[in-house]
Amino acid sequence: MLEISDYSPALSDECVALERVCPQGERFRLSFRRPTFHARAATYERWGLVVGREGGRLVATCAYALRPAILHGETRTTAFGFDLRVHPDLRQRGIAGRMTRAVIERATPQGADLFYTQVVGDNRAMFGVCRSLRMTLAGGYRTLVWPVFRRRGARAAPETTPAQIHDAYVRAEGPFDFHPIPGPAPAGHVVSLTTGAAGCSLWSNEALLAEVVERVPPAYRAARLALAAPPLRWLPLPRVPAPGEALRSWFVYDLHAADGHAARALLEHVNDRALASGIGYCYVVVSGEPSWWPELRAAAPPLLSPIIPYSLLMTDLRGPLRVPARMCVDARDL
Repeated sequence: MLEISDYSPALSDECVALERVCPQGERFRLSFRRPTFHARAATYERWGLVVGREGGRLVATCAYALRPAILHGETRTTAFGFDLRVHPDLRQRGIAGRMTRAVIERATPQGADLFYTQVVGDNRAMFGVCRSLRMTLAGGYRTLVWPVFRRRGARAAPETTPAQIHDAYVRAEGPFDFHPIPGPAPAGHVVSLTTGAAGCSLWSNEALLAEVVERVPPAYRAARLALAAPPLRWLPLPRVPAPGEALRSWFVYDLHAADGHAARALLEHVNDRALASGIGYCYVVVSGEPSWWPELRAAAPPLLSPIIPYSLLMTDLRGPLRVPARMCVDARDL
């Protein structure tokens, strides 16, 4: 029998141990390292975590954050679900669904009337859980993986604040049908940049949820071997990480630009900053189909710059969901 209870910091080590046996993703498989299991959840002002035990053994976790968001112009109290983990030996027994229902039941008395989560594109198991809970596919976003491997020589971009960048982003790329309201600069914020014609903010999860490579697709393994052998290894080319390697990466979010040239110039400056900081990859977060997207996509190395889709799944606890056409992505939800 599964026993579900609230998390306490004393359970952190057990939860971290569970996560080690629960790598995420299919084609690109990652595990995570974090200082405490609740470190990510604690970046939100209001949050909760539940754990599941069977026979005294901790076998499942699920977290939620309570936060305001705008849905079709109306401010709602939402619960964002994340960090769902179930031990591999106990999957396909309905545990994930029970854990998700448990966080909804805890969030509802606290005022939440809208629940959402984000699922990486190839996570079939999580899609099945969401279907069983009658959650609706409500859009999503993509991340472009930008390898940092050589200096681009771009002009410097002045620094500004995350709030100024977000406001400019909403003016340029909005309005959004679903828009989580950002709070103060999230833990892990690196810098916010603007050139006038373009702007973005950079965020790192290294201190909260560092990524470790467990598996890459066969084509990438072949590319890694080729790039590591002479004569290619002597050239300034991207490298493919090996299993067990910890990734150093930045998320590029709230990116907006007047045109493709401005977007590319800004990202090339981000690339040079990342190179100087020892960052290997930038993940460019894109919602919708902005005009600058094709030129930015064309500027990245084609084989080693995959586009990873994420789906937004949502349920309206007040009644039938009016599906949002466009969503805004908050850095803390990544």
